[in-house]
Amino acid sequence: MNKAIAAAITMMAAGAVSVSAMSGIASAGEDCLSETYSWNNTTVSQLATWQPTLSTGLSIPAPAAGEHIAVIATGWSSYDRLLEENPELTREIQNEIAEQFSVRVGGVQVGGLSADLPDTAAQGAPTPWFSGVLSGTFGGVDTDVPGGAITLHHSGNTSSFNSFTPKTVTITVVRCKPPTTTAAPTTTVVGPTTTVVTPTTIPAPTTTAVGSGGPTTTVAGGSVTTVPGGSLPATGGDMTLPLILAGLAAGTGAALLMVRRKAGTH
Repeated sequence: MNKAIAAAITMMAAGAVSVSAMSGIASAGEDCLSETYSWNNTTVSQLATWQPTLSTGLSIPAPAAGEHIAVIATGWSSYDRLLEENPELTREIQNEIAEQFSVRVGGVQVGGLSADLPDTAAQGAPTPWFSGVLSGTFGGVDTDVPGGAITLHHSGNTSSFNSFTPKTVTITVVRCKPPTTTAAPTTTVVGPTTTVVTPTTIPAPTTTAVGSGGPTTTVAGGSVTTVPGGSLPATGGDMTLPLILAGLAAGTGAALLMVRRKAGTH
């Protein structure tokens, strides 16, 4: 079957898709998470000069506030095959050129074009009817993208009609945001409380000598304190006469005691 007819009959939507997320790859002081989007064409959906775009069915979520998305890797593979191995209709006879495509994310092209597929054995084709599967990279590393649908686009060269099959497309991006700064906890060290007790000095007791200061008269058997005339200090009354009488009584008693002792010796 002629390649152009087969392509027109088998035009379909995007093939099977898969999305995988990988853990953080940091870059220049930012917190980043890498995401890989892979598309596999499990049908015979083709790009052609009459079918210049193809949807993969994949979409990269738009960045949140404060985020940005940058491409870190891309990949592609494609091929072309004539369904009938007709000696009168080979890829070399058709001389299809610019069997190339690009990839876009949200309308932003990432990198350049895929390589042109070989038409002849001299160019690397395994048979006159099959280009072989080529693979490569679009480049586009560090391209900022806004998120959105991942779509494939024919190179746009319409100098000759052609059609071919994109087989796989892979785009890996990093979703980055400024680092989150967490304040270090404040630690308050509370030391033990020391109570200083100041010793209290208790004043020595005051001793008041009552009746001191008078001359002392020694008599046999003891002593008698002679208290001068006058009143005692602040005792509330005049104690002079009672003290004199007490002294006389004491003296009389002592004299009588001496007389008795002497009498006893005889």
